Amino acid sequence: MAKDISPAEIAANQKCDLFALIFQQIKHSPLLLNENLEMVLEDNPVSNKPEATIVKAGSFRASIRTYVAKHPVSGEIINNLPIMISSWRENSFHLKEGCETPPIEKLNNKAFENVEDSVKFFLSQIELISRENKQEV
Repeated sequence: MAKDISPAEIAANQKCDLFALIFQQIKHSPLLLNENLEMVLEDNPVSNKPEATIVKAGSFRASIRTYVAKHPVSGEIINNLPIMISSWRENSFHLKEGCETPPIEKLNNKAFENVEDSVKFFLSQIELISRENKQEV
């Protein structure tokens, strides 16, 4: 008998499956061979599989994160842009309670519909933060 899958598991798998496609394209990038970069994967708490990564270069950060695109029960598209790229500089803003939204001018966010465009932009952000970090050192 097949095990019923909860909506939370469906949503988690959806995010992680999309991230797996992204990770396949970025993990072999020569940009990530730079010894000054650190890549940290973030696991989904439901599936324990990666759904995001943050690349660190000194005080600079770039992340690529996946979100749910289809409602886990109805299958209806609820998010046309399920991939988010963010880049920022650590300590460039201070949140009073830790849960506020950072100021727009301190955080670069861009959402994407597909893997190819998001990977291309993410790699450009890695190149940018790597360059910025070299200038800072």
